[in-house]
Amino acid sequence: MVLEGAEVVAVFEIMPWVSGLRRNIAQCLDDFGIPYYLEHSVCALHGKDRLEGVSVVRIGEDRKPIDGTLRFIGCDTLLLAVGLIPENELSRMAGIELDPSTNGPVVNELLQTSAECIFAAGNVVVVYDLVDFVSEAGERAGSSAALYAQGKLDRGRREFAIETTPNIRVVSPQKLCGVLDTTVFIRVAEPVEGRCRLWAEPGIFSQTLRYARPGEMNEVKISAQKLRDLPEDARSVRIGLEAFGLESE
Repeated sequence: MVLEGAEVVAVFEIMPWVSGLRRNIAQCLDDFGIPYYLEHSVCALHGKDRLEGVSVVRIGEDRKPIDGTLRFIGCDTLLLAVGLIPENELSRMAGIELDPSTNGPVVNELLQTSAECIFAAGNVVVVYDLVDFVSEAGERAGSSAALYAQGKLDRGRREFAIETTPNIRVVSPQKLCGVLDTTVFIRVAEPVEGRCRLWAEPGIFSQTLRYARPGEMNEVKISAQKLRDLPEDARSVRIGLEAFGLESE
């Protein structure tokens, strides 16, 4: 908008943390001197034939407006960012199991849905941070579908459900069959601004992170061999994240 000659007065975020990628804040707001306000929301529009301004208010921890914080901002345009969700109409029509946290199909690392002849990939499954991940998922789904059509798809001997600790909001894929090494993508429910450990148990993965934020996906590397080496009665993998506490760099 700025490059096209518009004046962008501010960006307002209702959450108490950045819900998008930090690099977008730096490159699209900070570099252009555009203010970014957390815990704020537009609560009223003003104007008759066209927009003349908006009322903005600060939001408290109870997600309600804080008295005395209302202010008017004159403007002729308001852009709303309401988030992205997978397009799941076809999945619903096919009777495929959906994950309520992603609104997309439940898949395994082969990107096979609960309807074994249907494979799903990309943003129809979960909204990724980068298009590179979408392309990789498309290649994997296409390869799996081709093997299925030839009757050569190996689904393994066991299926492992992925369980998570409460501070993880999104996980994809949601199931594993121990056939391929894979990356499980997660999003945390709330930011952890300090060193933390991301892990998959029993004894499958562990990584120290500098931080974890809802707007940025984290990756858990899962070895197919480690899954196959689990005890015969194992039917789940638990993924979690725990903070070490704030540390100075």
